[in-house]
Parts: sequence; C-alpha cells; structure tokens
Amino acid sequence: MNKTVSLEDHKLKKAARRGFREWRRFFPGPPDLDEHTRIRDLSDPLLLFLCEDIPKSRVLVYDLLMGVYGLGSGYEFESLSPDQVGKLLDPFFLLTDQFRFECLRRLGWAYPSPASALPLIDLVLQIRERIPVDFLGTPELTPAHPAYPLLKKPALLEQAVFLRRHLPEAVREFRERIQREEK
Repeated sequence: MNKTVSLEDHKLKKAARRGFREWRRFFPGPPDLDEHTRIRDLSDPLLLFLCEDIPKSRVLVYDLLMGVYGLGSGYEFESLSPDQVGKLLDPFFLLTDQFRFECLRRLGWAYPSPASALPLIDLVLQIRERIPVDFLGTPELTPAHPAYPLLKKPALLEQAVFLRRHLPEAVREFRERIQREEK
C-alpha cells in the first residue's frame, strides 16, 4: 500500500535532521529531537547548555540555524560571507533569548513565552521568513521572581530591559538547581 507523504512534512523532517545533528551528538538519548520538538520539550541539561554563553553552545545554536536553512554546519559559521553572517545574527539572538526565557519559566520566574509552544524548526523558519514574530517579545515576570518587588508597572520596553538584566542570575540559579537535582 502506498503511503502519501506531505512535501511540507518531508521538508520539516529533513530540516530537523540537519538542524539537530550536532545536538544529538552532544546530548544523546531522550527526548528525541525532531520536527515536533518545542523549546519546552528540551531537557534541563540541554536547555542550560543552550543558555550558557560559551563557544560550544553558540556553535549548537548556529548549527541548528544553518542546518535548518541548508547552509552547512555551525562549525562553518565563520567561513560564511558577511552578508550570510548578518542574516543569521538576528535569528541567533532571538532564539537564545527564547532559551533563556524558558529557563526563567522553569524557575517559576516568568510566564510561558508564546514561542515555547512552537516546534523549534517552525520557529527558526518563521524567524528567517520574517513571518510576524511580534509574539517573540519578552514574557511577563511572575511574583516569584526575586526582583519582582522592584518592578513597578513599567512600560513594556522597561520590563524587557529589566528582564534581560536578570537573565544571568536566572541561568546561574537554573544551573545550581540542576546540580542539586543531580546529587
């Protein structure tokens, strides 16, 4: 019996295979990374690794972007033309923000970002195609955030600055939580 396969589904599967190639090597095992994987599906250790600002984590994010866009691997990022690099920087920063916002959510410090419900591959494609990504704004902080009492109904821009200022603290706290759970 012949099975009908959607061309769009095939493209998404192929993009996911390319985009998650290095991720699987660094973090083998569950959860399976495929075209349906959302940011909120990532394991805590993988999410923490993506939130850290270290060369290997940047390579994994570049690898996802370049794999999905069919540009090669993240290790080839520096060999791209300046124009290609420029087109990857916005998606890189938008995506790393979303990983850090998910870190905030897991700590109970922020409400879920709408982007956390989208499959990562779709999110990467939407960012590239400039499909309205207004929903990628900063999430709202919860009263559980340690600095919440300092927040006095600011304008959205002020809240975004406030939230980003506290991201390093969130990543540090998330790392400590994971280390406590591993003991």
